[in-house]
Amino acid sequence: MGESSMGAVVPAADKAELKGDDALTLAMAEKELLCPICMQVIKDAFLTACGHSFCYMCITTHLQNKSDCPCCAEFLTPSQLP
Repeated sequence: MGESSMGAVVPAADKAELKGDDALTLAMAEKELLCPICMQVIKDAFLTACGHSFCYMCITTHLQNKSDCPCCAEFLTPSQLP
């Protein structure tokens, strides 16, 4: 079983039955829910000025070593976090 974009559980068999645009829409929604750093569902979401979402802990850990967005390399520092 998997999770839909609304948090409801969607049985794997139902996912397999999706066709065309519905399958693409579900795949895109699920991708948007994943943190690009840990590849898990985003926990305590943080949205950067450049529009990328991360788990708050993932982005704060990343910014201890680098000063950029992991997705687009736009300048980003810990002082820009709440």
